[in-house]
Amino acid sequence: TPDDVPELEREGWQARSDHRARLARAADHVTEARETLAAYAAERRALLDEEADYDQLYKLQEYQHLSAADLDRMRALEDRVRAARERRDDAYRTVGNLLDQALLLDPTLSAEVGAVWSELLVERVVEAEDRSDLATRDVFMAELERRDPGGTLRAGTYPFARVHLTSDAPDAEVWLFRLVDLEELPGSIQPPEAREVPVPLAADELASSASFGFTPPVPWGTQVLRVARAAPGLDEGDLILDVAGRGVQGGPLVLEPSPTFDLVPGDRLLRVNGLALRDLWDLELTLVELVGEELVLEFDTADGVRTLEVGVLEEDAAFPGFDIALGDLHDLAAPGGVSASVYTHRGVRRMTLPPDLELRPTAAPLFLDATWSVPLDQEVRVAPGRYVAVVRAPGRALERVFLEAGKEATYEVHLDPTVEGFAPPGFVRVATASELQTPFYIAETELTSAEYLAYLNDPEVLAAVDAARTAGADRIHPRAAYDEGEWGMWPRDDSGRFYLEDDWPADWPVLGVSWEDAVDYCAWRTAHDPRGGRFRLPNPNEFYVAGAGAYARRFAWGERFDQRFANTCFTRRIARPAPVRAHPHDESPFGLYDMSGNAYEWLDTWWDESRELRPAGGGAWGQARISEVGVIGQRGLGPERSWGESGMRLVWEPGDVK
Repeated sequence: TPDDVPELEREGWQARSDHRARLARAADHVTEARETLAAYAAERRALLDEEADYDQLYKLQEYQHLSAADLDRMRALEDRVRAARERRDDAYRTVGNLLDQALLLDPTLSAEVGAVWSELLVERVVEAEDRSDLATRDVFMAELERRDPGGTLRAGTYPFARVHLTSDAPDAEVWLFRLVDLEELPGSIQPPEAREVPVPLAADELASSASFGFTPPVPWGTQVLRVARAAPGLDEGDLILDVAGRGVQGGPLVLEPSPTFDLVPGDRLLRVNGLALRDLWDLELTLVELVGEELVLEFDTADGVRTLEVGVLEEDAAFPGFDIALGDLHDLAAPGGVSASVYTHRGVRRMTLPPDLELRPTAAPLFLDATWSVPLDQEVRVAPGRYVAVVRAPGRALERVFLEAGKEATYEVHLDPTVEGFAPPGFVRVATASELQTPFYIAETELTSAEYLAYLNDPEVLAAVDAARTAGADRIHPRAAYDEGEWGMWPRDDSGRFYLEDDWPADWPVLGVSWEDAVDYCAWRTAHDPRGGRFRLPNPNEFYVAGAGAYARRFAWGERFDQRFANTCFTRRIARPAPVRAHPHDESPFGLYDMSGNAYEWLDTWWDESRELRPAGGGAWGQARISEVGVIGQRGLGPERSWGESGMRLVWEPGDVK
């Protein structure tokens, strides 16, 4: 006994006894944590169906009338589900506290404690995925990756999906990108925006959900220009990072030398009368407010910021007048002949751009680096999440396939890029990994005013417009209830042809067309299709898939609304329609633009057949409520109704040509 030994030996004995007691308590804490975790997992699995039923009924309240029986069932489920979720939250905190205490008592248990932490966080991630609560899932996923950066601890417990990528296209290169919130990415633009961007995964990283080893040449989320058609020295999908040292983001750029003001191509207009400019379209809206005022322009030049007083802006005066030709980076780059920094599959290099480039703005660039391509015809493991597979092959159009990878699921993804020239210009093939979704071709932009004007001035169409007017009904030509002109929103000249006035740009979407007008246009376009295909309006499922990729996403860019990203009522100081592609944040995973704003787009189905209402989707420039904008935003109107926000986007179905 302690009394039988000298004092020093007694102290050593007590220390060893205390140490053994700490080790025992630590082991007990780990055991209790494992038992609590097992009970947590068992309850989650037992209540999985009830929780799914409750969540479904709760969401259905927004979309349909629920019977009294359904409401009673939802309320009964609500109590059980809420209590179960509170118990699991308590269990999560209990397990975490036990593991932290165990590690303090016995640091040698770090591996065992780490394994239990990994299992606990995997349970939370899976639980959030089952509830389609992606924000919560991402929180726990980030914590899981912080505790287990290499993925070794969760290798045996995490419910990875399996993906098998195949393609018949000769010499095809394939990349796999995960859609990741900018706020989770180190090295993103500052401040980071609430949207998703594609992050490439290397072949040896696929089994890890976020070991993002790729370092982009510009901060994640930077706006750049994408090459839409191959040109000498450039492949489709290559990226133009800057032109003459200027990036996409910022005010308008000088396009031609200005001897009067000593400006050169690439000089950037920063502010007008102290008002900062985001882009070229911002300038046009700003000038509306400055008619009659002396214009003071601030340019960023090679010699620093220069301030110029250029005169009074008169009513209806064209700007730029004042011997200054302005445009955006696309206008500077597309003609070619200027120095640019270009990202290709070989990395970043400077080159003089070739002429006649076809370019697209993007705020979610796909970095197609040859060293980051993934193997074909091999099964790879990926963490649950949203992915975009990209395939590029000689003689084929670059194609994207969307994948919503669920836990422990297996996907066969066949990449079948379209032969160049097969589809009409401006149409992209939308394909997903779902067997339920048939691939289809859809226009990357809303139908423009220039396209509709060509239709409207067809002699047969003009005759139909006049016949409708004679019969006492206006149809076909753009019109709205507030029209002041004799022929609605677009006037006619002395020959009877419609034309666009100076304040209606040709690259605005067509507005003021009814569902019936849109169907008539599709029939006319079909009759004039040299490929022998058929044009039609998209159905709601096609519209949603093309715009968001997955039903968990509300907007083209992700799940959270930001009024700066799409052309809606309060995007700018003045609400107005905008040129198509003027808001590159509003780009879907397939490269479609303006899916969450600018113009409502008629869909090919009934909104309410009993009341003869047709749906228009995608939000519009005059809408502010989040429920009205985004890919999910729809409203029902009579098929003969047109207003200043109604437009269209087309689907193309190929004929017998292979």
